[in-house]
Amino acid sequence: MKTIGRAFHDLRREIGWVLLYGVLTAIVLSSFIGSISGFRKNLTTARFLSGFKQNRVDMLILESKGSYRISKTDGQEAPTKAKPLDALFREALSKDGTLGGVAELSSAPSGFARTVLIVGRMADCMPVRVPNDRDLYLAVSSSHADRVGTSVQIGREELPIEATVPDGTMVGTLYNHTRSGDLDDALFVFAKDYSTAYKTFYCAPNDFLFRLIAVDADDAFKTELLESVSSAAGMHARFWSAQAYLKQTGDSGIQYLLLRIVFFGIASFALIAAMVMNLLRVLDAHTNDYAVHRLFGATKAQTFLRMLLLAIGFHIIPVAYIACRILLPLGWTGSEDGGALKRGIVAFSPEKASMMGNVFVVLLLLIAAVCVIGYVRFQRTYAKGMRRE
Repeated sequence: MKTIGRAFHDLRREIGWVLLYGVLTAIVLSSFIGSISGFRKNLTTARFLSGFKQNRVDMLILESKGSYRISKTDGQEAPTKAKPLDALFREALSKDGTLGGVAELSSAPSGFARTVLIVGRMADCMPVRVPNDRDLYLAVSSSHADRVGTSVQIGREELPIEATVPDGTMVGTLYNHTRSGDLDDALFVFAKDYSTAYKTFYCAPNDFLFRLIAVDADDAFKTELLESVSSAAGMHARFWSAQAYLKQTGDSGIQYLLLRIVFFGIASFALIAAMVMNLLRVLDAHTNDYAVHRLFGATKAQTFLRMLLLAIGFHIIPVAYIACRILLPLGWTGSEDGGALKRGIVAFSPEKASMMGNVFVVLLLLIAAVCVIGYVRFQRTYAKGMRRE
């Protein structure tokens, strides 16, 4: 206990450096971890979206007719008599058809904020292997990986959760009207066709219009679909190829995050160098205190413990920050009724939790290594002093 008390006394003499350096370290480490996590997620998203090009995917885009201007290349207005959208979806929105869609439903089983319904050919663009003989197939985000193997009530059936959806791979399917944080607490339901989705969830064709794709569709079918969508939605509809979408939005986010990683990486290395030099300076400044402690009967272990406690206390702010982020992760989540985002406890994905844990362990090991170096330097100085006596 006396050793701990002496370590706290040493720490009080360095309280200014503790506050300044601790806050700066916590900010830089947090930004660096966030940048790496965002980069990995965006890279996964880019790879996922690149698969759209291989399947010749076209995305349906809806625009208000009031803001849309007819040009010479747009052709004439769609005829008023078009094929009902429900009938068209029953024919083409299936695994054997040409359409794929995603619908966000506010109703969800207990433990989930919403249900994300993935129907038809959209499943072909997902990194989730859905068995061909399954009408419904359930998956969760990686933050809910512990629920794989459990069952939930879907309609009148009790269905098992059998897979996880990697982070970043759902962004391409929800390229419109998605709030941050919703997908972390979503239940993903893969349905083989529109008829199955309708019987189970009573969804309407309009639920899929903002997230609809056509895969390997010919021009005649595209024209028929655009006419039906324009008639049903009262909006102008057009297709946007996945290749054009990626060209406009694909690489910019990755380049931005890469620059952030480089910047915060340089800042992190600078902070590590500053931490090592400053910690050695602090330990050297207390050499006389440690020598007096040894002369009055302190063992080598007690001297090293006093150094280690001072070093850990010197970095208590970043250590406590990372520990709190692991044990009590806070973030923005969507309310179950689809309302505004709210602050609350959220589950980290296994990748981010592992990253935070690795940073925590590396920081402690680095502090211990610097203490070993400082202790060896003290022992040499102390031994020389004894020989001079």
